[in-house]
Amino acid sequence: MSILLAFIMLISSIGVAKIKNYLPYGLLFKEDLCLLDDAFINYYNIDPLLVMSVAYVESKWNPLAINKEDYGLMQVNKYWLTKYGVTVQQALNPFINVQLATSILRYCMDRFDNIILALECYNKGEKMARRSIYKSLYSKRVLTLYNVFRMRRFTW
Repeated sequence: MSILLAFIMLISSIGVAKIKNYLPYGLLFKEDLCLLDDAFINYYNIDPLLVMSVAYVESKWNPLAINKEDYGLMQVNKYWLTKYGVTVQQALNPFINVQLATSILRYCMDRFDNIILALECYNKGEKMARRSIYKSLYSKRVLTLYNVFRMRRFTW
């Protein structure tokens, strides 16, 4: 079982009753999760451990997290939801949320040459990342967790 597939399955199983009550999608199907895993590897070219690290820092892996104008597992901002035509209800679906967030992260990684600025872009937006003289603790937290996952060869 791939790391990302196991991660999304874990997230989907947390508070199953809560997820079924709030999401019209219920639990994700295994086939959908395999497609998502393929999307990471083949399309976005982002290490699933990095995505898992961002998700933990953003929401502590809570698929129903809402914070001001940020929604879901990866805390996607309302700006991006509007830009991509995604509703708040859809953003609370872990499958949609992770796909959208990964496309945003890929966008940021393409804009900046280093991972720290890409993470700042994901967290603050492109304009704020360019202005940042001092990097926030956000990128440090994500990268620290990412390195822990990599050193431990995170497996299920």
